[in-house]
Amino acid sequence: PAVDPKTEENIEHDQKFDMIAQHLDSLPKDQLDLLKMNFFEEKSHGEISDLTGIPLGTVKSRIRLALEKIRGKLDKNGAMADLKESGESISIN
Repeated sequence: PAVDPKTEENIEHDQKFDMIAQHLDSLPKDQLDLLKMNFFEEKSHGEISDLTGIPLGTVKSRIRLALEKIRGKLDKNGAMADLKESGESISIN
């Protein structure tokens, strides 16, 4: 039986999401917490700094380091190329 292309895309998307989620779990807690606030709660770096009392430069550095770690791990798995091909990306602000 033929597989619906949309279903196949959904499966691939879910696999990519699972891979990213695994790498998120490997981050240090201080980086993970700030990354979650930035991406999932859509808070700006300034808002995160104000809410946590962490200096703005430190917030930016921790988020950048977290994203670099995730990108590095995805590159090792070849997943970064797959994300780029599909038009998805992990941006570093």
